[in-house]
Amino acid sequence: SSTVAPASALLSGLVVKPPAYLILRLWLEVFPKNMSLEYLSWVLGTLGALAVVFGSYYAIRQKTIKMLLAYSTVAQMGYLFLMVPIYYQAQVLHVKTMVLEGFALQALSHALAKASMFLSSGNAMYVARRDELSYMPGFAHSHPFTFFALFFSGATLIGLPLSGGFVAKFLLLKASIQTGFVFQGVIFLIGSLLAAMYVYPIWKESFSSHPKKLYDQPIPRLMELSAFILGFVAFSIGLVSGFLLQGIAGKD
Repeated sequence: SSTVAPASALLSGLVVKPPAYLILRLWLEVFPKNMSLEYLSWVLGTLGALAVVFGSYYAIRQKTIKMLLAYSTVAQMGYLFLMVPIYYQAQVLHVKTMVLEGFALQALSHALAKASMFLSSGNAMYVARRDELSYMPGFAHSHPFTFFALFFSGATLIGLPLSGGFVAKFLLLKASIQTGFVFQGVIFLIGSLLAAMYVYPIWKESFSSHPKKLYDQPIPRLMELSAFILGFVAFSIGLVSGFLLQGIAGKD
């Protein structure tokens, strides 16, 4: 949590994804199926569910932005492992494809959204010199680009309609229902509700009608635009998901 914002954006957005990808594509496709791997897939799915619930719980309890985002990364990564048993035990090709599509969209939208949120939190710290949520009142009035970056990226993490996170979670939820994995489907829904609970305080504080005087300090335009563009693209993935998924299906 003490890492500077750009480094946190890279670590959270990119570095944590490859292990999940390797497990899904190598371990579940290259290695032959056996009972041990089936049990391990359930272990990974259970750990993913715990990550979603407890990562979200600790994110809700945080008073600083960067710690909140760090725990939310744990929760969002839990989705990628939660779907391992669904993919491993799916008997129909289109369900496996659906899981892979959901994985790809979840990984991409989370990487962009979380990078945007870390950069936005860095912008807030640049002005306030503090990391506490209590130092964000009125931030939307003085720095709207940073606020909208937080809005678009937060909406993506929650999975609000039209966002990349919504399409990803919808695909994973649909795959879990079609394969009879009700537990995973429930966790997907609970995770979205919990995400709303830790994202909403950021929005609420930012849109307070009592801005702090220290927010008169300007933020360099490049810093604001980089966070805004990443957040907007993360949200817009949902609008162009059909085109992106055609590319994924073509490669498979």
